[in-house]
Amino acid sequence: MGTNTTVTEYRILAYTEGPSVRFITRNGNDYTDRFQDVASSLVEWAGSRAMILDGEMAITDAAGKTDF
Repeated sequence: MGTNTTVTEYRILAYTEGPSVRFITRNGNDYTDRFQDVASSLVEWAGSRAMILDGEMAITDAAGKTDF
């Protein structure tokens, strides 16, 4: 039998352009500093392409629980 995991996440718009990335919440808050590792990876992945990505982000601790 499987297990259900409830995860709370942030709704995020990610804006990339060149070496710059910003994570903006649906309330207009800039969460880029909270997700620096993800921002660095996104810049590398995007290359020089400008993008707007819409989605949810959840960060987990070593035990797999969401960490706010």
